[in-house]
Amino acid sequence: MNKPQTTDQIRKAYNKSAGKYGESFYHELYFKPLDVKLLDLFCERVNPEMHVCEIGCGPGEISAYLKYKGLSLIGIDISEEMINIAKQLNPHIDFRTGDVFKLDFPDSYFSGVLAPFLFVNYEMAEIRTALSEIKRVLNPNGLFYMSFHAGTERIATNDFLVDNNPLEFIFLDVEEIARMLEEQGFEVIEWIIRSPYKEGEHPNKRAYIFARNKK
Repeated sequence: MNKPQTTDQIRKAYNKSAGKYGESFYHELYFKPLDVKLLDLFCERVNPEMHVCEIGCGPGEISAYLKYKGLSLIGIDISEEMINIAKQLNPHIDFRTGDVFKLDFPDSYFSGVLAPFLFVNYEMAEIRTALSEIKRVLNPNGLFYMSFHAGTERIATNDFLVDNNPLEFIFLDVEEIARMLEEQGFEVIEWIIRSPYKEGEHPNKRAYIFARNKK
């Protein structure tokens, strides 16, 4: 793509592919044992008496797992169609359409926020803005957990899951993201990079970072 894709373009792409996305990825945690262990660690580290939020929840597979683990969870996604599917699959979970750049929650509302592969379509300047908003809704010492495609590549497709559905995926440098987190007032606890699973994943590395809100 010649210029950065807009939020509306990203929303449109996920709305158009929501049905196929849910069909393809709703059960993916069954094939990703390390991802599940990291979600377990997230559950151990947050305050279970406060709400947590998954931003970019898609059809709700991770939210469903966290709910099963006993967390009081709110899942949000920019795509209305994704939220519709999430509600159908998990009617007992509070799913809402929402925008990471303007979260409809008070300051310090959550004990934990996770953003699994939320930033795969966004530029660095946009990620910086989103991190500031995430920090706002986290309580002091609240936990932030994010994952993304590690690297420097950019991959554009005209047919994301369905025909005539353009979307660009942006890989991110782990150390650059860690520095950005520190600049935005987070304390990076640790990160890990894993190789791709053979089942159903693009052959690139994935990065996972845990950070604390220092305010």
